[in-house]
Order: sequence, then C-alpha cells, then structure tokens
Amino acid sequence: MIEGEKEMIKGLFKTISSDPRHSQVDLIWEEEISERGFANWTMASIEIDNQAMQERFMDLLDNRDVIVDNIAQTTAKALLLNMRKLLQ
Repeated sequence: MIEGEKEMIKGLFKTISSDPRHSQVDLIWEEEISERGFANWTMASIEIDNQAMQERFMDLLDNRDVIVDNIAQTTAKALLLNMRKLLQ
C-alpha cells in the first residue's frame, strides 16, 4: 500500500513496476482519501545479511501487534505474517 500525492504515487508505482527486482506488480485498488491511513508509519530498510539481523527482524514480526495501526490491522497483520513465512 502506498499513500501520498497522486502524481508522486503514479511515478513511484511506475518505477517499482519497471524495476527488475519486482515481478507480478499489480494495482489492485486505487482510491483518493481525505486523510492518510498510515500517517504514523515510515519506510524502513533492514539489512538481514547475518543471522543476528534476521533474528531481530523475526522478533519484530513476532511483535507485530505492537506496531500495527488499528486502521489497517487485518491487512498489516496478513502482510507481516506472509513476510515471516518467506523468511523462514
């Protein structure tokens, strides 16, 4: 899910879609909103090159209830659960 100014998001989506590191990128929903649903969230990058970092990230996923906004709790939990499965 990406939030922001419409033109910026269109450009970002085009960049992500054409990036060879991503495949099967599909737009499943587009809607204009009056306020952000994830206003308190920020993007983060986590290096998981070693076992300690991977374990730290797995701990974050295990504690996902603490970091998930009430607004999108079901969607975010599903995403984090799938990310955890992929890392295992």
